[in-house]
Amino acid sequence: MLRTLEAVSRERYVPRYATALVHAGLGEADASFEWLERALSAHDVHLVSLPVDPKWDPLRTDARFRAILERAGFGGVGA
Repeated sequence: MLRTLEAVSRERYVPRYATALVHAGLGEADASFEWLERALSAHDVHLVSLPVDPKWDPLRTDARFRAILERAGFGGVGA
């Protein structure tokens, strides 16, 4: 899936949020947070689902997740 996203991104926009989510699904927390940081920097509109999407549940207890929520303007929602 990551190779597919990378290939597609050469021809059209792929949300950084999507790449972060794939890494999260693979259990690669560090890479997931790296891509979430990129999504935040790019003002990725998909971040709006970050506080409520259950796919992020495995990372919610990580301080980095709460920090991203804060910086995205969601306060303590979803943490």
